[in-house]
Amino acid sequence: MYNWLQKHLDVKHYIILDDNVYDYEKYNLMDHLVYLSFHMGLQYTHIEECIKKVQMDF
Repeated sequence: MYNWLQKHLDVKHYIILDDNVYDYEKYNLMDHLVYLSFHMGLQYTHIEECIKKVQMDF
C-alpha cells in the first residue's frame, strides 16, 4: 500500500480495509485503516467507520 501511495501522490482520500495491520503504523497509515475481522469480514459497523473516516478526510 505504501509503495503504491508513493507512486500516486495525487491520491489524498482513501480507506484501507484489512484484517491485518502489517506496517500501517510504521508508515503512518493507521488513520486510514478500518480493521476487519478475518472470520466476520465487512460488517455494517465497518461501513459506518469508513463514512466517518471519509468525512474527516475532507
